[in-house]
Amino acid sequence: MTESSGKKNPLRKALVITIALCAVTFLSLLFSIVMVVRMSMAGSSESESAESSSESAEEETVMLTHEEAQRMVERASESGEQMGREAVLKELRSALQNKNDFLPVLRKLYSDDLIVDDNGTYRFAAVNNNLGMSPYDPADFYSGSGTAPVYRGTAGRCVYGVDVSENTEISSWEELSKGKNFAIVRVGYRETGTGELYTDEAFEENMEQAAAMGLQIGISFISSASDAEEVLEEAEFVISEIEPYREDITYPVIFIPGKGLVGGKRDITLASELCETFAGRLEEEGYVPMIGGTISDFILRLDMTELDEYRKYVRDHSAKPYFPYEYQLWQYGGEEEGTDGGVTPGTVISFYSPS
Repeated sequence: MTESSGKKNPLRKALVITIALCAVTFLSLLFSIVMVVRMSMAGSSESESAESSSESAEEETVMLTHEEAQRMVERASESGEQMGREAVLKELRSALQNKNDFLPVLRKLYSDDLIVDDNGTYRFAAVNNNLGMSPYDPADFYSGSGTAPVYRGTAGRCVYGVDVSENTEISSWEELSKGKNFAIVRVGYRETGTGELYTDEAFEENMEQAAAMGLQIGISFISSASDAEEVLEEAEFVISEIEPYREDITYPVIFIPGKGLVGGKRDITLASELCETFAGRLEEEGYVPMIGGTISDFILRLDMTELDEYRKYVRDHSAKPYFPYEYQLWQYGGEEEGTDGGVTPGTVISFYSPS
C-alpha cells in the first residue's frame, strides 16, 4: 500500500500544478481582455477634445455596453473551458444565463475597480484612496432570503428606516414603523421640464404620521437646479416648507441631484458646487446637510474630492454595500412597483447618530 501511494503522489502533485497554471492563465486572459478594451477606449478618448470637466471625467473611466461585457466574458469562458476550468466558469455561466446577476460577477472579477451600470453601459473607475473610506466592511453584512442586511461588524451601530414620498404606497404606518428607527420624508422637488418647484403631496401626512410613530425624521429634496440662483431658490423653498416641523427633524436634510443637475454632459464642477451651495444654506439654518445619490451619481457625475467632507446617502439596491467611500445612510432596497400604481417604501440602513 505504501509503495502504491508513493507512486500516485507525483501524479497528484503534477495535477495540482497543472490546475494552478490553468487558473493563472485564465485570470491573465480575463485581465488582458479588459486591458485591451481599456487601451482601445482610452485611445478613442484622447482623440476627442474635452469641452467640460464632465468629459474629462469620462476619459478616466472605461465604458462597456451590456452586450460588449457579455461577449468579453463569453470569450473568456470559451478559453477557460478549453483549459478545463469548470469551477471558475460555474459562476460565469450562471451570470450569462441570468443577466440580472452579471454586474456582481464583473465586480468580483475586477475587485480593484469600481464598476457601475450606467444606463445600459458598464463603467470602470479607479478607487481614490485619498478620499475618506468607508469603515464598514461589506463582508460584515449578512442577509437571508427576503430579509434586511444585518451588520455584524464593530465599526458602528446601525438602525433601520424607510424612505417615503407621495409615490409610496403605505397601507398602515403602524405596520411600516415596526422595527424602524427613522423615516426620510421627501419635502418636494423641482420638475425637470417646467422648472417649477412642487411640495410633495404626501409631505404633511408623512411628517405627522412619522412623528406620531415616534420615528426620527430626515428630509429629502430632489433638485434640478441649473445654476447657483436656482439652487438657492430650492434651499429657501425647503427651509420654508420644513420650518413648522423643525423640532421633529433630527436627521439630515438630504439634497439629491436630479436628472437636470447630473444628466447628460453637465459640468461636474458646477454640479458639485450646487450641492455645496445648498448644503451651506441649510447649515446656516441649523440643519445637518447631506448629499444623496446613486453610486453612478457620486462616481461619474459629481466631484468626490469636493464633496468628501459631506455626509452621504447612497442609493444602491444590493445585498452588501459596494460604495467604498464614507457614507452614513444606505438605501439597500424597496421602491419597487406596488399594487396600486405606486412604489414600496425605500428601505434604509443608517449609521448616522443624531447629536
